[in-house]
Amino acid sequence: LADQLTPRSAAQTLVGYQENHQIELFMQEMLSVVFALLPEDPFEYMTYHLASNRPAPPPPQDEPLCGSGALWVMLPGGDPLCAEHWRLRRCWLSKEGTFCISTSTASVTKSDSGGLFINPQEEAQPQQMPVEPGFTFRQLDEDEAARPFA
Repeated sequence: LADQLTPRSAAQTLVGYQENHQIELFMQEMLSVVFALLPEDPFEYMTYHLASNRPAPPPPQDEPLCGSGALWVMLPGGDPLCAEHWRLRRCWLSKEGTFCISTSTASVTKSDSGGLFINPQEEAQPQQMPVEPGFTFRQLDEDEAARPFA
């Protein structure tokens, strides 16, 4: 693959990869929390944050999709202007017209010796919303939400 990439196609591939996984936004958010909290062990905190807040992996390849990506999703009853009320989640649109949001998260616990136990993401059923004629989504403006592309 590397021998087939030109600088332009490599850049396009990286931009698409970043947009699909929202890595830059996730890391910026994690670092802003680290600098706000100043935890005693920032690396342990970042390990915990990565494990407990990462979006679920993409849906199985056997499910026909129109598209998939990591999107900021507000917690039920959350305040759109409060950054803590948003979570990065894996979302996809099925060919049947269902918008799905994965709610799977890893469980992270601290051992008595101070290490972290990271259990794999639970296989929770995704939240499903049928997209029917007349159904609309609206992107919030920057002054309406604490997260980009909300």
